[in-house]
Amino acid sequence: MFCPYCGANNPDDAAFCTSCRATISAPQGGVRPAPVPAWQAPDQPPAPSGPGYYDRDPYQPQQQFMTYAAFWPRFGAYLLDGLFASLIAMVPAIILATIVGVAVNASQEEVFTQFQRDEQTNDLITSIIIGFFVGFGLSVFAYQVIANAKGGGWGKRIVGLRVLRARDGAVPGYGSGFLRAIAPSLIGLVPLVGSLLQLLNYLWCIWDSQKQTWHDKIAGTVVVVANK
Repeated sequence: MFCPYCGANNPDDAAFCTSCRATISAPQGGVRPAPVPAWQAPDQPPAPSGPGYYDRDPYQPQQQFMTYAAFWPRFGAYLLDGLFASLIAMVPAIILATIVGVAVNASQEEVFTQFQRDEQTNDLITSIIIGFFVGFGLSVFAYQVIANAKGGGWGKRIVGLRVLRARDGAVPGYGSGFLRAIAPSLIGLVPLVGSLLQLLNYLWCIWDSQKQTWHDKIAGTVVVVANK
């Protein structure tokens, strides 16, 4: 696919030009916006006069230019989102652990020996720990799905990044959000090399033309710098 604005060659599924960062995917209806004049720089407002200025459609919305997010801003956003997700997940995790503990304690029978009492205590503690981590893990995963579906969690918004659908630049939605959240975990399940593949997944955006990780490619998303 050739960019209609600068002529650079891009992948067929690219939403933004890798050269000038212009949005090159067609909007709904299949009609592309009119190309920005060559004399108008992407990051500058329209010139007050110049070749073709008075020929342009004044009602045509300005073309948006998007910049793919680099590794370090994404890494900072990842840490912040992890912190927010962990803080939020503590509440449902404690609630679930308490419910499980009460249920297990109520189901235990009367004991007559110290050995039986110790067994019941160990079962109760184990159940509470399992309940806590199940509630914590599910809550963190739910935060990731919702955040991805809405275009990025609080961490990405603080850093100034957004998650968009690669094919059209729209908000991903819950289908893509679910894939983007679960893909890193599935990559980590590969026997023997799962941890190495997870690391490579996150580092892939360093040299990818659209700064995508593997879970971005699986979900069909890109991470871009938010327009101000």
